[in-house]
Formats: sequence, structure tokens, C-alpha cells
Amino acid sequence: MRAGNVLHLYRVRLRARLPQELFALAGIAAGVALLFAAEVSSSSLQASVSELSRGIVGGASLQMVARDQRGFPESALARVRRIPGVRVAAPLLEVGANAIGPRGSASIQLIGADESLSALGGRLVRDTQLAPFGGIGAVVLPAPLARHLGVTRFGQELTLQLAGRTATAPLYAQLSERRIGGLASAPVAIAPLFFVQEMAGAGARVSRILVRPAPGRQASVRAALTRLAAGHVNVESTTYEERLFAQAATASNRSSELFAAISALVGFLFAFNAMLLTVPQRRRLVVELRRDGYAPGAVIAVL
Repeated sequence: MRAGNVLHLYRVRLRARLPQELFALAGIAAGVALLFAAEVSSSSLQASVSELSRGIVGGASLQMVARDQRGFPESALARVRRIPGVRVAAPLLEVGANAIGPRGSASIQLIGADESLSALGGRLVRDTQLAPFGGIGAVVLPAPLARHLGVTRFGQELTLQLAGRTATAPLYAQLSERRIGGLASAPVAIAPLFFVQEMAGAGARVSRILVRPAPGRQASVRAALTRLAAGHVNVESTTYEERLFAQAATASNRSSELFAAISALVGFLFAFNAMLLTVPQRRRLVVELRRDGYAPGAVIAVL
């Protein structure tokens, strides 16, 4: 049987059984949509965390990480930089904050760093000016976040609530999507390290020190960092946060997989019920085709 004949028969059937066909189509579409939504929501969140982490750490592969929000003394940075095989060591102070502007507010991650962070090549900070200008601190915001807050002009101030304190910070620059890609949607703000330390009342303390070892010196640098930490600070790879998030999201991922399976089952049941509604008509069609002399292969093609 030619394909054109099969298509003609389907059109005839579609006119006669339109509600059943739409019922099956709706079931399949709903099942596929729910399955797709469940899978994408889970994977996209993990991808966003990974992209943000890589956008900050750049070429660093090791880090010293504080065990609590108080951080550890910034004086450790000089000792890390003296370790043989360390090419770049960049300090970070990360503080959760609530940013308030003329148009709205948002929960953000405030990142304090110095100009050495740009040397790591992370996309988020590659072209960001982190050196203090005359001792005056300012913040850099992704452009979508700046528009949401209503802080879009150089020098325009936003209010930051962090660590039980309230501070104001002027806008230095915006990071457009053309410069940082998908990281433009990240709820982060970047400022010079001394400015974040001052606003958070953290003193000369940092949350992390990112380290890029020289080629072939990974193991020796890690051993030296472990000796320097002396059990008071964690020494981890820069993928540590990604692994932590993946582990924390395990329960959510399992529930998403279950929801995806249920969604697929719902779509299957819709289509199956639509088929059941037409079983008597299909049976009669098979009988008529066989009486008219159609071969089994032609009957299957029609069905």
C-alpha cells in the first residue's frame, strides 16, 4: 500500500474520530511536557550552580575553605603565595545579603575580592575592576539585576543588608550578557575585598583562598596547603561546592525522577484510553479489510 493511500485513510478516520484523536494527542503532549519540565528543572539548576562556580574560580583547582561564616584570617594569603608551585592565590569573602534599590529588592551573594581574582580568568570577573579607587568602595552588578533593583547609573547607591548590618554602596559598573553570557542572570554582586569586609564587619578575614598551582605541582601544593591549614581550615578542590550541591539535591532529583515517571505514565494512559475507545471500530475495520482481500501487511500499515 502506498503512503499516499495510508495518509488518505487517516484523514478519513480523523474526520470521523476527531475527539478520540485529540484525546490521545493531549495525553501524549501532557506526558511529554511534564516529563521534559521535570528533567529540565533538575538539570538546569545544577548547571547554573556549576556555571556560577566556574565563572568565579576560573583556572583555580584548589582552595582553602572556612568551616563557618566567620572565615579565617586574611594573613594566611601571604603564606599561601609563598608556597613553591603556587602561581595565583586569590582571596574571597562571600556574604549573603539583601540588596534594595529604588525599584525592588533581591537576595544576592556579595563577593569581595581583590585584583588577583581576575588573574584566574573566571568569566564573571575577567574584566571586572576590583582595585580600590582612592579607597572608595563600589559594587559591580549583572545588568538584569541592576535593572531589577533600579540602580543603573554610575554612582547610584543601593542599600545592602548583610550580617545584621545595613550599608550603602554606589554602583561602579554593570556586567552585560555579552560580556559574561548566562552568568548575567546570577544574583551576585562583586566588590573590592576591603569594602565587603568593612560592610560585613568581618575585619581582616576571608571565606576562601583560591589557588592555581603550576603544571605538575598539584599534589605538592595541596600537601603544603594541608600543612598550612593545620586542621583549622578545609583544603578542597574548586569543584567542592558543586559536589556539595549535587549531594544536597539528591532527594530533590529523586523526586523529580519519580514525577517524570508518573508524567510519562499519565501520557501513556491518556493515549491508551483513546485507543481503547476505538477498539470496536478498529476491529470492524480489520474484518472489512480482510474481506476485501487486503494482505496482513497492508492491514497492519493501515492500522
